[in-house]
Amino acid sequence: MSSILRADFIKYFVVALVGLGVDISLAWALTTFARLTLVIASIFGFMAGALVNYFLHEFWTFAVSEAHVSPKRGFLYILVVLITLLVRLTSVVALEATVFQESSQALQTLMIAVGFSFFISYLLSKYVVFRRPTVPFVQDSE
Repeated sequence: MSSILRADFIKYFVVALVGLGVDISLAWALTTFARLTLVIASIFGFMAGALVNYFLHEFWTFAVSEAHVSPKRGFLYILVVLITLLVRLTSVVALEATVFQESSQALQTLMIAVGFSFFISYLLSKYVVFRRPTVPFVQDSE
């Protein structure tokens, strides 16, 4: 794994942790202090975490010198978040149906599904959402 790829992956992981912190903190606060149901609070927490992640990815993880907020990348990021959720849910269903069929194996199922969906999310974010146009290398001929 090249050092650039490794740095992007580490940054992506750090941003995911920050987003998760925002998600859980906001959901807990809205449930505790605003007395919202956990389902409604979780929706707000999830959306806030995704929004924080988009901005951190735009300006840090995959930043380039001309980085700016992009409605197109924002829309693509929303699609990636939804695809990631679908991958996670599909993984859970598939693992429960084939490998981890006991209810006591829920944590193993969830951890594998989270890991797989995280990897898919990273690849889609790096190579679809935040892909920057490359400038072709032209060698001078004398």
